[in-house]
Amino acid sequence: ERNFVAFLRGLGRLAPAVPYLTVIGNHDRRFPHGFCDAHLYRSAFGKTNYHFDRGAARFVSVDTSLMRVTARQLAWLDRVLDTPKRKIVFAHIPPAHLGPWTHYGRAKGVGGFRAGAQAFTSLMSRRAVDRVYFGHIHAFGVQDYEGVRYVLTGGGGSPLFPCGVQDRFHHYLVATVGPDGVRETVHTTDGGAVAVPAAPILLSR
Repeated sequence: ERNFVAFLRGLGRLAPAVPYLTVIGNHDRRFPHGFCDAHLYRSAFGKTNYHFDRGAARFVSVDTSLMRVTARQLAWLDRVLDTPKRKIVFAHIPPAHLGPWTHYGRAKGVGGFRAGAQAFTSLMSRRAVDRVYFGHIHAFGVQDYEGVRYVLTGGGGSPLFPCGVQDRFHHYLVATVGPDGVRETVHTTDGGAVAVPAAPILLSR
């Protein structure tokens, strides 16, 4: 609780001029590596599955913090992604089969969720989602899977993971949505900025 209070007080001092929207991660639950509740998170930030429209885009946040996506969540996602707008999806933990993001040595897929994973990526493809953003893995990555662009941006400040991802560096990502699609710029802690091209890339540091 004290971490939530300190965070919200710090955010208040910054006085952001735009809404601050969150995606629940496993460390926002009572026990970050076990099946547990998220009552404190919900009391501070509200629903863990939600969507909203802004201009020509629909933004969707889906809760993967329990290492799963349920049939109920998939049915909800199918409904909210039924729109002609551009579709941007955010989740914390990526599907296990999006390697090498989720590989640790010979342990394949342990950094991702398995329950509902294939159904999740199939739905993203069927609904022609423009982008899916993930955190959880403390690194950066871009990959196309079955026609959908997936972006890993988990290098916000915590120690970088010794995982299968080549691009491990601290950064934050700025994404813009315009008539020509979604464009991202990677900002590194040394003040550098690199635009992410349309084709999948690796940005080595």
